Amino acid sequence: IIAMLDNADLRNADLSNANWGADMKNQPMGLMRVTLKKADLSGANLTGANLSRALMPFANLSGANLRNAVLFSAELGEANFEGADLTGADLSESKLKDANFAGADLSGTRFIGIKDKATLRGLQASKNLNTAIFE
Repeated sequence: IIAMLDNADLRNADLSNANWGADMKNQPMGLMRVTLKKADLSGANLTGANLSRALMPFANLSGANLRNAVLFSAELGEANFEGADLTGADLSESKLKDANFAGADLSGTRFIGIKDKATLRGLQASKNLNTAIFE
């Protein structure tokens, strides 16, 4: 699904297995992707969702279930992941400047290729940080 959902109220929505990732094979008119700027996804179920390359700056993902979600190369600057379940999620190569991870479960979360790690907020207050993968 390619859509502009900026400022959308998607609180507690069931978006499990949603395929909102950009299709890199079908881009004759440029990169088309979902935008969720400042969207409220608090408490949403995004288990197994594909949000690769999504534009999600300032998104509220507090308390969301992002187990095994793919957020590869997503723009997530200042996103709020407070209390979210990111078990097994892939945030590799994402832009996470000033994103908040306080209280988030980071069991097996992949942060490979993150260039702005020093700006991540709340990491010390997250759960299972020792099992998160940073390279």
